[in-house]
Order: sequence, then structure tokens, then C-alpha cells
Amino acid sequence: MERKSSKIDKKDVQRPPTLEEAQNMLAFADSQIEKLKATGSEDKRLLEYLNQKRDKAIKAIARIEGESKK
Repeated sequence: MERKSSKIDKKDVQRPPTLEEAQNMLAFADSQIEKLKATGSEDKRLLEYLNQKRDKAIKAIARIEGESKK
């Protein structure tokens, strides 16, 4: 039997987003949330996904800005 490597494949590791990428992610999530609200969509799964993306972007921006203040 072949033993699997315990090392993490570098392709599976994602780098954190840059400030510009995080800001774009936040703007996209906000615009999509507004479109959902404007159309009266009740797709809760999509809204939850967009809110998660929005929160992730906000946290990334805060982390990047915190690192730049050091």
C-alpha cells in the first residue's frame, strides 16, 4: 500500500487577498445584495453566500489595514 504524504499541496493553499482584491470583493457583494433586494428575490442561500463573502472582505480589509499601521 502506498502511503499518502502529510505535506500540504501548495496548490491547495490560498494566499490572502490584496487590499484591492478585498475592496473589489466587498463592492461586488454589496452590489449583488442590492440587486437581490431590488428584485425582491427570496433566495436565502444566495443572500447568505453574499453576506459571507462581504464579511470575509471586511475582515481582510481590516487585517490588511491593521498590518499596514504596524
